[in-house]
Amino acid sequence: LYNYGILLRGNTFQLYSVDNLGEKKAKTIFKQLARVLNYLDSKNVCHRDIKMENILIDKELNIKLIDFGSAIIQEEKKLVK
Repeated sequence: LYNYGILLRGNTFQLYSVDNLGEKKAKTIFKQLARVLNYLDSKNVCHRDIKMENILIDKELNIKLIDFGSAIIQEEKKLVK
């Protein structure tokens, strides 16, 4: 289990501990991730590599999902194998 993620600070990246986020911040991040995944699903995109290292967070707790190298476009109404 990964306990670290990447925080954007200007043009640099900084490692942060997920354990120190607190419930309120974690909830904010999780809600955004759920919205991102819902949007991708609406476009039939499956990321297939969701992990902390692929979620960038800026100082206002806005997220960016990165590394779509494993992503695929699904045919509608079919499960991804």
